[in-house]
Amino acid sequence: MKYSKRFSHPTGQTTKATLIGCLQAIKTVIWTPPHENRIIHRDVNQALLHVAQPTNPSLAETLKQIRSILPVQFTVHAISAKERLGLFAALMQFTMYLPTIRPYFRADATDIAALHRRIAKQYLLSSRPVTIAEQFHIAAEMTNDPVEALWILLVTTRQYARWYDGEAIIGFRNDPTPIARRRMISWYKSVAALKQYDGIHSQDSAGDTYYVWTHVIAKLVFGPMSPWWAIDAYIYRSALHIGTWLNHNIAHKVSPQSTPSNHTIAARYGNAIGKCIAQVAKHHV
Repeated sequence: MKYSKRFSHPTGQTTKATLIGCLQAIKTVIWTPPHENRIIHRDVNQALLHVAQPTNPSLAETLKQIRSILPVQFTVHAISAKERLGLFAALMQFTMYLPTIRPYFRADATDIAALHRRIAKQYLLSSRPVTIAEQFHIAAEMTNDPVEALWILLVTTRQYARWYDGEAIIGFRNDPTPIARRRMISWYKSVAALKQYDGIHSQDSAGDTYYVWTHVIAKLVFGPMSPWWAIDAYIYRSALHIGTWLNHNIAHKVSPQSTPSNHTIAARYGNAIGKCIAQVAKHHV
């Protein structure tokens, strides 16, 4: 199967539309528009509230496993200031709110389906949910490129965690809610959790998983994929590094989460894994 590379060419969107989309992203993160008709993950988390999901290994062990998968060094594509702005908006907010940003969150539905099948298959064969490091290993084998692996992981895990980005995925079939709910429940069971089970709060395994990959990809696109002198990249990288804290302490005070879920552990994993991967991605092409 041939994988459609996300970073092989720049995004065909105007600077004006990208800037407008970024401003919309900032606005909607703080003041989230009504979207009750799109909330499926609340029911999914409620259905799994009393299901104890096994957790990922420790961060130290996860980093050890990630390092064993990485090449000694790999090259990355340099991205433009416009591309960075669009990616910042796409990483900050779901694209269902941001029509002009959808091209930046692009992925092919066949690639999403392929990664989904591989992770689901491993879950069924091993009888345990797939860890963060194992997900990276599967995606890296599929794409043969660490950055592309991270990208397809982000888009796949975010879509199946929240179902808010289908419009950005090329050829994606937006199933009716009952079917989407069943597919999401299956996905939540397939990925290892980061929060311990307590029988009171949702573990939100899929939500934490996409948070991990969000923080990881941010370290790459606003790190070695950007010029060292790019002030904008430094600002985006810094903002996303503490983005989870900003969400919980500012944005969610104004617009509460539809399903309360603390992603602090996921952010810690993502930041550390992203730093680890960025360290071996030194050269631009």
